[in-house]
Amino acid sequence: MGRLHDTEVQRLLSLKTPAYAEVADAANRWIVRRAISAREFARLVDKGHSTMNIFLQGRWDQHMAGTKYAQVNPELLTARVWEFLQSHPLEPRRKPTDKLLPTRSAAEIRRLCQAGLFRGAFVILYGPPSAEKSFALENFAAEREAAGHDDVLYLYCSPRLKPLSLLAMLAREAGLGVRSVICWNLMAALVHEFQSRERLPLVIADEAQHMTLDTLETLRELRDRTARPLEGQPGCGLVMAGSHDLYRWFVDPRQMPRMGQLLSRITHKTQLEGMDEEEVLQIAARELGNGKPAKITAELRKKILDGCRDRDFYALDGENKPAPHDYYSPRKLSTYLDRVKDKLAAKKEHAA
Repeated sequence: MGRLHDTEVQRLLSLKTPAYAEVADAANRWIVRRAISAREFARLVDKGHSTMNIFLQGRWDQHMAGTKYAQVNPELLTARVWEFLQSHPLEPRRKPTDKLLPTRSAAEIRRLCQAGLFRGAFVILYGPPSAEKSFALENFAAEREAAGHDDVLYLYCSPRLKPLSLLAMLAREAGLGVRSVICWNLMAALVHEFQSRERLPLVIADEAQHMTLDTLETLRELRDRTARPLEGQPGCGLVMAGSHDLYRWFVDPRQMPRMGQLLSRITHKTQLEGMDEEEVLQIAARELGNGKPAKITAELRKKILDGCRDRDFYALDGENKPAPHDYYSPRKLSTYLDRVKDKLAAKKEHAA
């Protein structure tokens, strides 16, 4: 930052700026969320890289006397960074949607997420691909963020996700500026961050069937190390969602010797069944009605049911034996209803 005019200096110093430590923390979280380097951030605020590094590391008040940095006014620099952050707010990571159908499965997913967030539950959630698991989970995280709560960390697990990648993703989602290739460092930073919060966050691991066993054990370790025994909290809440393959991991006899620790911590296990015929028709009537339930003719009824019917080839019964069955998919129903609404809107527009 070049030399400022006296009036600009006075303006910056007159700003209502939080304490240095708070501004440095906010700047670090901004950098992590934007996925840029400290050097790039220094350029954005028009300040030298080495100066900004010291600022971001929280070391400004330490050993500055007698160095070239002693001539820099820390209050002025803090105000400059804070003004930049205020004028470049972070966009929400995700936004709530009104496209999520009010199905019983969506309500159950929400209930389980709340159990994880407020009671530290460890949830295994599995079912067919079009049961809207991901949609409902992302929407829960978006609703919490929109309400001003930074307490849900949502992860989409890529195939064969390894422990280091998992921890790095969690650190970024939590806003931690930890750049390390050592699992222990990332784990320690996450445990410290979680324990420093008033409420432990909820970790949602979507498509969790892609994890390796070592990655599952890493999540278990994170939950164990964030336990708060005096509060009756077993650790951070954990919702693992995926296909039927996810649950097969836990009941596979070949994996049982290594699965003991994980199995002992699961508090909820839910297999999503999809919708039944009655639920499909109730939702369709409500969605297609103009303020009141629409009349569903026999022809439309058949088209709706045929349009969202699917088959779950990998469902399990109460004894964990294969029990394939037909079900109605929320995703397919939502797609079909959108097409019907578009046709109705086109007819009205043509008539007008």
